[in-house]
Amino acid sequence: MVDMSAQNATSRDILAELKKRDPNNVSTIRTIYNARKKHKTSERFGQSQMQVVFLFLNDQEYFFDYRANHATNELEDLFFTHPGSLDRLRAFPHVLLMDATYQSNWYGLPLLEIVGVTSTSQTFCIAFSYLHSEKEPSYTWAMECLRSAMHGCTSPRVIVTDRELGLMKACAQVFPEASKLLYRWHIYQSILTKCKPSMQDNRVWNAFYLMWTTVIESENESAYMSNMARLQVVLQKFPTVIKYLKDVWLTLYKEMFVSAWIDIYLHFGNHTTNRVESQHAKLKRYLCSSQSDLERSMSWIHQVILSQDIAIKPSIERSRSIIQHQFNIPHLRDLCGFVSIEALNLMLIEFEWSKDVGQIAYKCGCHLRRTYGLPYAHEQAMYVSEGHTVPLDAIDKFWRKLDLMQCQSLEEDDIDCYADVQMFTEHFKQQPRYVKVSWLRKLREIFKPSTTSLREPAVETNTRGRSSIKKKVATTTRNNPTAYVVDGSDFVQSRELTDTVPHPDSPNQRFFSTIFSNLMNQRDTVVPQFTILTVCLGHGEDEWPNVRYNLMAELDAFWNNMSKYLEVKECIQSPPSPYQRVVIVIGHVNGNHYVKVGLTRDQPMSPITPEWVHCRHTCASAWATPYVE
Repeated sequence: MVDMSAQNATSRDILAELKKRDPNNVSTIRTIYNARKKHKTSERFGQSQMQVVFLFLNDQEYFFDYRANHATNELEDLFFTHPGSLDRLRAFPHVLLMDATYQSNWYGLPLLEIVGVTSTSQTFCIAFSYLHSEKEPSYTWAMECLRSAMHGCTSPRVIVTDRELGLMKACAQVFPEASKLLYRWHIYQSILTKCKPSMQDNRVWNAFYLMWTTVIESENESAYMSNMARLQVVLQKFPTVIKYLKDVWLTLYKEMFVSAWIDIYLHFGNHTTNRVESQHAKLKRYLCSSQSDLERSMSWIHQVILSQDIAIKPSIERSRSIIQHQFNIPHLRDLCGFVSIEALNLMLIEFEWSKDVGQIAYKCGCHLRRTYGLPYAHEQAMYVSEGHTVPLDAIDKFWRKLDLMQCQSLEEDDIDCYADVQMFTEHFKQQPRYVKVSWLRKLREIFKPSTTSLREPAVETNTRGRSSIKKKVATTTRNNPTAYVVDGSDFVQSRELTDTVPHPDSPNQRFFSTIFSNLMNQRDTVVPQFTILTVCLGHGEDEWPNVRYNLMAELDAFWNNMSKYLEVKECIQSPPSPYQRVVIVIGHVNGNHYVKVGLTRDQPMSPITPEWVHCRHTCASAWATPYVE
């Protein structure tokens, strides 16, 4: 089962294989589900999912950055790129293609995928980013992360996106020097959705689409105006369609997808979304499900990245060592082995066109030179008539790149952190104690990702359809680590709580002696005791190691004030900033376990102990007001 799971086999296939090997096997699909979950939990060694993900990214030397929700401490945005992807980007930085895909994880987070193109027309992944929203701030953050990862890399010449306004604005802000193009495939899909219902007759639709293709392929502005007039004649019975085309696409964005304007840029033929869409499809074939968590998604994305070298390296070697028969002509012979086969194919097609054009420039149009950086038809005709071969300098450097070496070298010796460390030290000394502890915790998370307290994103729930008739428990609350906790052992009149351990008079001492001392000292029962605390804080039962770490971190930060109540010495962090106060009541039952207790309305509350005023942090001074009220 473990081996087949590692090979991305489904639970259904695993069960079928087990039945095939042993016909008497009585396992069900639920047995496989439980076994896989148990194995996955055992592999984590008590770590939360975010700790596992960050540890994986750190071990594989990924460049990654993230943002979290300050209120819930849940992950919002995650950007990551493999070091091998950065090497390929530094070798081929000329074109970036970006698009977001959906239904790739059970959190409902869009996955922004950024890809590039090699000189041999192979697509490679550059970076990925999970985003909590598709708005300009989120896209700008992702683009700034990409810019930081591209340190020492040549700036891209062209960036191709769909008509996602937030992404377009972010690219214009972070990469202002790059030319911006729109995917024609997305435009076609939008027109198909908006305009096809108005044209029930297929002949009318085919005539319209043929004319629309002619418009976007217009070679110059005068041809564009002429073709637009013809399009309006075709659509004279469909005023809403022509209005949609003008208002949504042509008026604002024609310079980003019509040939008359985009053919002045070196886009190397990359003005469609086919490459990104194919990468989306490849990734989803690995994932096999839209219900993958971050840990599983990350492992398969890693496999996709590693598999790219299988196609890229042989294609480069083929261009360097194989001379195809059709290129064995005088003016192209010297380019074989120094220019990619894709460039030679384009030049061969243009050479066939030069037999009709000759050396007349205006008939040629010089399209290949402007958009691909290759000799156009009448230029090749001149080389042939003079008996010369095409010089290597006439080919753009993009097509001459037949290795994965960086376009420009990085001087690692120039990177020094001494000034930054000194500035950090000076600012660190000026901060109060709780800020110092918080900063140190963040530093530890950089060097030891497995210590992060970050929570995974919340799973989106389906809110559609008829609401459930089941009565919801009103006492259930989603809480945070800053919640004030009160021991409710004395407030619950129940037979199950009659044998609770006696407590000292002080409420503060009663809480620490019955809850924390048992939790910390009884190592053999620490898991079930922390489970109830985890549930009360609004987490799943599997998150108890994360809660335990936070509690131990807080004890360490304020050990001097708490040592008279506790008999433990472990590690901890500063308290988070208060944002929502919820009273949690826990009952200590039979001296061996804890239960969550729900108080009835108008139930009297335990008084606040005087020691709390002296031991509390300054940021918690306002907690008493809502508690008393």
